[in-house]
Amino acid sequence: MIKAGRRAARLLFAQLALAGAADAATLDSGETVVVTAQRRPELARDVPGQVTAFGAEDLVRTGATTIADLAGFVPGMTFLSETPGSNLLVLRGVATGTTQLNSAVAMYVDDVPIGISTPFGLGASAHSINTFDLNRVEILSGPQGTLYGANALGGAVKYVTMSPRLGELFFSGKSSISSTNHGGSNTGLYAMVNAPLGQGVAIRITGIAQSDPGYVNDPDHGRVGLGGTRTLGARVSVLAQLTPDMDLRLSALSQGIAANGFAYAFRDPLTHRPTQGAYDQSFPLAQPTYDSLMLYSGTLNWKLPWASLAAITGYQYDHGRKLLDESTAYDAILSASYGPAVGNLPFGVKVNVGTRKFTQELRLASPDSATVTWLVGDFYSDERTGETIDFVNGADPVGLLFGSVPLHSIIPSSYREGAIFADGTLHIADDLDVTLGVRYSENHQDYQQISYGLLSNPAAPARVGRLEARSQGDVATFLINPRYRISENAMTYVRVANGYRPGGPNFSIPTYAGIPQFRPDRLWNYEAGVKSSWLNGRASIEATVYDIEWSSIQLNVNHNGFNQLENAGDARVRGVEGSARFHVTDGLTVRGMTAFTDARLTTPVPGLGLALAGTRLPLSPRIQFALAVSQKFQLGATILEARIADRYTGDRTNGYAGSMINPLYALAADNTVDGGLSASLPGGLTLDLFACNLFDTRGEISATTFTNHYVPGAPVPVTLSLPRTVGLALRFDTGG
Repeated sequence: MIKAGRRAARLLFAQLALAGAADAATLDSGETVVVTAQRRPELARDVPGQVTAFGAEDLVRTGATTIADLAGFVPGMTFLSETPGSNLLVLRGVATGTTQLNSAVAMYVDDVPIGISTPFGLGASAHSINTFDLNRVEILSGPQGTLYGANALGGAVKYVTMSPRLGELFFSGKSSISSTNHGGSNTGLYAMVNAPLGQGVAIRITGIAQSDPGYVNDPDHGRVGLGGTRTLGARVSVLAQLTPDMDLRLSALSQGIAANGFAYAFRDPLTHRPTQGAYDQSFPLAQPTYDSLMLYSGTLNWKLPWASLAAITGYQYDHGRKLLDESTAYDAILSASYGPAVGNLPFGVKVNVGTRKFTQELRLASPDSATVTWLVGDFYSDERTGETIDFVNGADPVGLLFGSVPLHSIIPSSYREGAIFADGTLHIADDLDVTLGVRYSENHQDYQQISYGLLSNPAAPARVGRLEARSQGDVATFLINPRYRISENAMTYVRVANGYRPGGPNFSIPTYAGIPQFRPDRLWNYEAGVKSSWLNGRASIEATVYDIEWSSIQLNVNHNGFNQLENAGDARVRGVEGSARFHVTDGLTVRGMTAFTDARLTTPVPGLGLALAGTRLPLSPRIQFALAVSQKFQLGATILEARIADRYTGDRTNGYAGSMINPLYALAADNTVDGGLSASLPGGLTLDLFACNLFDTRGEISATTFTNHYVPGAPVPVTLSLPRTVGLALRFDTGG
């Protein structure tokens, strides 16, 4: 009875925190963050799975602005930042490299899924949501198929925004300026206001403006500061308390990121040494990019006598455009067909993509109970994508080749999904419970490809070629999740779960018969973990060991310059993840994390030219760790906090060892040290002096070896980590 009462107390605390009584709280002298990883409010330390949560205070303290700033402190997480406005996120080694067209990590803003479910359009991109004025960021490791649906093979990332506070008027603002080695000055302006709009209604408005000049140059073509970005964003949320048991929240988010090019530096494919300067590239064509997201949502929460109902409606518009310089590769490809006349021309690929997505989810959850808790729901999604691809000759005023349009393709597609899901927890005893979950999904896809031009039909470039294809599929995902509480401060769990990505119609390639449709890929995850705390909550540790079986992997293979998706084989990922926190004294805190990941193909992959199993999967380091130390001092009415953090990422691969189709480039291990000193002054004013990458390490984030498939000795474009950046931020809060 006493233990059941303690469990109820934990649930009550979580509910109060989620409702706004506390965004991050202290319990038993240990910091805790409330999460909704299982669609219920609970402390992160009580979730029977690997959850890394960054609360509002963590986001302010670290100065993080994007998920890339947090990745180094998430066990088993890495990222690829090819375009400044979006990232390819990797959790637990579930990735196929820089050519990946479909994400293996589900993305959410509050309870609304964002991004694209298919490989078409911006399928692999994870929007880089600015973290200013967020309640928290949750990273859920391992497949989350039953509650989060398609694409959650490696896990899910949730951005949870701040809800308006009823009956309160307060403001906060932040300005920052910094300087980056090899680059220029970075500036940022951020503001938030929360205001009542009458009895039971409040509004919260957030604005973001950020400018980050780049640090890569192209001396051959007179370009400097490449990789520079400008970010503009806004969030508006209105909360209405309709009755004591019902509230409605309407929200809008808009964010756009424009960049003047890619932060690529050229490296020799064999020696890995710079082919020019350490931060230099050479592309005949400028490569601007733009990524934006507009998201509108409405959430109705209704507390019934016997259950709680949540209805979430979302509508979003994802837009991206970019110009990719592919001169070296297509000079080689086209000169084989058209002779040396095209052997030294600047060729580019223009891509313009827009996706409109409507989602609707209904969830009914039982009250917290000492015996059984349950959750049931349904989900519907309708995505419509329009993509245009133009292959252009940069040497011609209008992009023609031999007087003809090289290639113009219009690719409209649609994806509709319906799903039902259920999740139940049986409390077998005060110390033992087991959660079972299931989700059944059906999807229908339509695909069209309308093309004309020299590469589409060399004999008749003006002739329009049309392809129409449809597909449908269904899949069931499952969860088995026992949890045993060893004591009040320790628990162990087992988690068996699976996830999937939808299959669908395939790209059509004029010079390659290929396959008309690719299949879903599926993944099973088996893990066991422990979470424990000691010294009245001052010290805590979490550890997880897992084994992942990934089958029918979806792989993007390039055939003579054209992409097609293939189911390439199977893989196995085994790993260990751990994190710890120790409040040494009231002012001194030490945090750390580590991860070991072994991700390999278990079958040959003929599409990559790999005749043997055992090849390492890209982008995942075997070893990864981070250590952060912070010390607070009281100096009169001022609170000072000094902090230092060390992040180590082991060597990774880009491409596959032994493959000439997706050649290997080994990304070197790197170690990055950050530091800072903040002063919290009376009146809500905070000054923060920060330094990122103190020792100016040139870390290799990712690389692309597409060109080396056709020209093995060509320089490899490598994305480098942010050089040493030193700056000052000023923050002002009036409350809330």
